[in-house]
Amino acid sequence: MPFIFFFAAYSIPFSYYLKTLLMIGLFEMVIVRKQKGKKTDVIWIAFSIVLVLLFALGFTLPMGFDLIK
Repeated sequence: MPFIFFFAAYSIPFSYYLKTLLMIGLFEMVIVRKQKGKKTDVIWIAFSIVLVLLFALGFTLPMGFDLIK
């Protein structure tokens, strides 16, 4: 059964993995810096910009949908 997931992972484009890692990475940075008491303003701005870009990317990827249609 685990082999099904292994082979299914090869059919997913790299862009989906990039989206996931980027969002998780930025959100983790926000959480860790907040816990350490450091400023998170710049990271929140980067997180917001990347979030908008990733939504745009998500709509253009093969599994997304066309908003203009």
